[in-house]
Amino acid sequence: MRKACFLLIFFLVFFVFVRGASAEGEFYTFVEASYTLTADGGVNVQYDIELENATDGRYPSSYKLVLESSQPDEIVVWEGNNRLDYRMTKTASGSEIEFDFKNPAVGRGGVSRFSIQMVDHGLAQHTGEVWEIYLPKLASLADFNSYRVKLSVPEEFGNASYVSPEALERSSEGGMNIYRFSLDTSGEGVTAAFGEFQAFGFDLTYHLSNSNQREEVVEIAIVPDTAFQRVYYDSIRPVPMDIYVTEEGNWMAKYKLAANERMDVKIAGKVKLYSSGAELIGYSSTVLEKNLKPSKYWQSDNEQIKNLASQLASPRAIYDWVVDRLEYDYARVGSEVERRGALGALENPSSSICMEYTDLFIALARSAGIPAREVNGYAYTDNPEIQPLGLVLDVLHAWPEYWDFERETWIPVDPTWEDTTGGVDYFNKLDLRHISFVIHGFDPTKPNPPGSYKLGDNPQKDVYVSHVDKFGASEGALQVDLKAARGLYFAKKKLTGVIYNPGPTALYDKQFDLYFGEQRVGQYSYEVIPAYSTKLIDVEVPMKFLEANAGHVSLVGDSVSVYEFNHGKETLVSLIIVFGTLGLISAIAVFVIWKRK
Repeated sequence: MRKACFLLIFFLVFFVFVRGASAEGEFYTFVEASYTLTADGGVNVQYDIELENATDGRYPSSYKLVLESSQPDEIVVWEGNNRLDYRMTKTASGSEIEFDFKNPAVGRGGVSRFSIQMVDHGLAQHTGEVWEIYLPKLASLADFNSYRVKLSVPEEFGNASYVSPEALERSSEGGMNIYRFSLDTSGEGVTAAFGEFQAFGFDLTYHLSNSNQREEVVEIAIVPDTAFQRVYYDSIRPVPMDIYVTEEGNWMAKYKLAANERMDVKIAGKVKLYSSGAELIGYSSTVLEKNLKPSKYWQSDNEQIKNLASQLASPRAIYDWVVDRLEYDYARVGSEVERRGALGALENPSSSICMEYTDLFIALARSAGIPAREVNGYAYTDNPEIQPLGLVLDVLHAWPEYWDFERETWIPVDPTWEDTTGGVDYFNKLDLRHISFVIHGFDPTKPNPPGSYKLGDNPQKDVYVSHVDKFGASEGALQVDLKAARGLYFAKKKLTGVIYNPGPTALYDKQFDLYFGEQRVGQYSYEVIPAYSTKLIDVEVPMKFLEANAGHVSLVGDSVSVYEFNHGKETLVSLIIVFGTLGLISAIAVFVIWKRK
């Protein structure tokens, strides 16, 4: 399977420092940072900073603000009522703003106050139906004695999908939703999203081939529902024989291919991504136990892995250790790359990609008794530095999930992106840009994700994903039908109940009652009925030859199907057919004997 990583690098990393001062304990630093979003997604930023002299012999003469990956506009620097000149330097990674004080405070306890105002268009992004906001982390918490953040968001942006970490205070004022954070909660950065859900559209192509001399059934993995995403299919061409859900949550579509047949399957649809997860189907203890077993790439029984796991123990500790230990190697990104597994990641920590971050997390978690698994999927980004990787190749991303016993759900995390974004928190809350394609819990390589079903020496791009501005899809209705099975009936009659979901999305927790006349004689429950899938029910109805009254069998659920019949008439027809057939056979036999005489 072709695997690599689709990365995000557009997030900001921000830090400030006083030249040769705070690091030596010569100043106490107090910061009030205010971020106010405008209707067009711009952010008015203001830093109100106080520097208190900690000694008699030192006072601040200049200050430098370093902005990584950012080049703000409309910069104004104030010292009291005095507007200061500043020097703006553009760097390869961002920009630097430096200025000299006119009236710095002198002597122990003296306080120099100043503010920096600017407009930054890189902190908020509008993608699809969601506004995403990323406030920068601090380079060093030790440089600040107090750091408080105020985030103001227009109410028209919608309700918060998530705000991480949790704000100390929330309020509303003047059409703005206001969130306040302290040094402890804002030092690692703040991520937030506003809007009910994020929506993406996808177009996938699968190239199937049967090289055998006999008919074969081929299965492909299609985009599944998960705790954090719901899929709506616009079309699947050709329509599969059936779609079923595996124990670990993969959706598999079945196709019948004739001998030496090739087939292209094209699938189009949309996916909704949610910030809060809820399992749509349950996971048994047996399934969770399978997500604890060692494998070729998840060597959870290795002594080195076991020793590390015993020291780390919790998902958060494992996640932080993996982020700190490994270093991303951009040179390895591509469609063909060696998968090194957890032990290979430990041996080559400075040359890792998403597979190593994921494999190491899974191996450590499993060794610590925490069920964990891999997700292969598509991580959406607008970053032009990354987009060319996907113009021809189908470069996917991998991230781990662990089972939270308290919440009883799989929790996705992304140590790769936390490392490559300079510390954006992807443990407490995954963003609304990760689309799950397949789940690897029992086997680290199977099933293959979309984009890996290719034929020939010059494979084309088969995975296209784009955000959707307006989402109008809704649930469909099940089609229910009762039919008589072919055959002759005397004591019992066989019926087949067909429950078909024509789409566009899967339906959950469906129950059907079977009635014979007015009496309920059976119940059928389905945890999930995927789009384009069929459920079959075989029913036997008692036949009563001496009763000529009509009867009926009904299958009742969201839809109702009724099969009506007449006991005596249908039994009589069967007898006529049988005796007629026997009579015909007898006549033919008599005729043959007569001809031979």
